[in-house]
Amino acid sequence: MAIIRPFKGIRFNPSAINDLSTVITQPYDVINSEEQEYLHQKSPYNIIRLEYGKSSPSDAETDNRYTRAAATLHRWLNQGILTVEQTKSFYFFEQKFIFQQNKYRRRGFFAALKLEPYSNGNIRPHEATMAGPKKDRFNLLQTTRANFSPIFTLMPDPENRIKDYCRTVMARKPLYEAGENSNLVHRIWRVDQANLIEDLTAYLERQPLLIADGHHRYETALSYLEGQKSEAASGTGYILAALVSIHDPGLLMLPTHRLLNGLNEIEIARLEKMISESFTVLFEKDLDCLNRADFLEKLERTSMEQNGFGYINREKAYLFAPDAVRHKGIDDVPAVTLLHEHLLDRLSIQNRSDNSPAYSLEFSHDFDSALENVTSGAADACFFLGKFPVTKMLAEASQERLLPQKSTYFYPKMPSGLVIYHMDHSF
Repeated sequence: MAIIRPFKGIRFNPSAINDLSTVITQPYDVINSEEQEYLHQKSPYNIIRLEYGKSSPSDAETDNRYTRAAATLHRWLNQGILTVEQTKSFYFFEQKFIFQQNKYRRRGFFAALKLEPYSNGNIRPHEATMAGPKKDRFNLLQTTRANFSPIFTLMPDPENRIKDYCRTVMARKPLYEAGENSNLVHRIWRVDQANLIEDLTAYLERQPLLIADGHHRYETALSYLEGQKSEAASGTGYILAALVSIHDPGLLMLPTHRLLNGLNEIEIARLEKMISESFTVLFEKDLDCLNRADFLEKLERTSMEQNGFGYINREKAYLFAPDAVRHKGIDDVPAVTLLHEHLLDRLSIQNRSDNSPAYSLEFSHDFDSALENVTSGAADACFFLGKFPVTKMLAEASQERLLPQKSTYFYPKMPSGLVIYHMDHSF
């Protein structure tokens, strides 16, 4: 099924970089312009210069953030800031983090994953993608031929063996450690023992992998490969992947709330009419009287038991569930899918007379910040989603049913800079 290989990783040279915490960063898709500037100032060797460099008004075809990333990568290799491993390895990782005062530990390993079309059934997506990020990542891949951050994949792990591999490897001292902050620490072990690599590779070849995060990067790498047919057997045919068992106790999947903005009064009324036509009100409360903890508890229960969701405008908070008569046979359909199919997608095609979209959509993983956006007037309304099990996501993927864009958020994100995969150096 899925094919993985050990590779000669590129990593920061400890002789040149004393504190790895100063040079790693979150992946590009969660970095805003302020954070981008901060990371550039944090260290002259922060990997933001490769992962998500700054644009300039004078950018041209031969001098832009993609070509500058390639030049910087080449320079750092020549200067010894980055070093290429001498042996092909897997890189095991452990992430210790705190979320809502609870402690977690997520374990897995980095490997080179063979690229292949989704139609083969060995690599499965779970959500739709957008054209803009793929164009950006394609330009970066084309100039650098490197992956600075891994895609994040889930293994079915039917025998629950990954925990044993991790226990064996992590009994010894890690290769290095890096903390993004006081609540998030990464530890890395390099494994080049032939027997362990062969055993783990054989185990993975009997099962498919699910892309949990990194669909845009995977599809970009596949498109790049298709344009490089003669190199299909080389490093071009692989991508850097983090692999985690679905049984891992540190696997935390958060929902992504939908903030709506740009709606006029007529469009808000139309949206709320569509809600009343297809969904049943389970809870209604004036926003001034809303108990946050009570609402969140009800939201989680509604999501798990009835595929429902929350909706808050500037006056009231609601919980809705699919109308039993109108939605027969959808007990297993995730709430986010129902939300898009019956409300957001229908509203989005009702453009105004000037052909502008009916609304703009933003995403948030944090309930409090999303609520603040509504109450402050920064957003017109927000749909709040509860958690749903990873098993339900796997079930949707196995049936080749994609969730809408930005449906899930695996926390924490896999950072950029722990290990780099380069097409020309890795094998």
